[in-house]
Amino acid sequence: MIHHDLRTKLLSDSDITNLIGTRILPLHDKQSSPWPKILYRLVSEQNDYSAGGNTGPTEDVIEFDCQAESYDTAKLLDVLVADNLDAFRGQAGSSFIQGCFTENVADDVYQIGEGGDGYIYTVTRQMKVVYG
Repeated sequence: MIHHDLRTKLLSDSDITNLIGTRILPLHDKQSSPWPKILYRLVSEQNDYSAGGNTGPTEDVIEFDCQAESYDTAKLLDVLVADNLDAFRGQAGSSFIQGCFTENVADDVYQIGEGGDGYIYTVTRQMKVVYG
């Protein structure tokens, strides 16, 4: 599956693993688990079909949500994701990626903890991944 292959590619970068270890996780994580981390999710998947079946590459939109206790760390993590994936073409795990491109980037902040005394900063990068 493409998201596993992209996760493996990101984990092969020592700058990322030095910052977050192996905390690249699908969909969500417990709020109590340590930061920083990357959460990822499939936003959409598009296939081309004809009467004979699938006729071309798959186009997925995948979000990478970089979370940290400081904005600077969340932004650094997002830059590392972009450095690894934006405009990438090549083999990633079992998938050949024909192209991986940023579609959108957005920042946000969430209040956490009892009484809302802490914050988690996020930078979310939406990427179109063409593969198959």
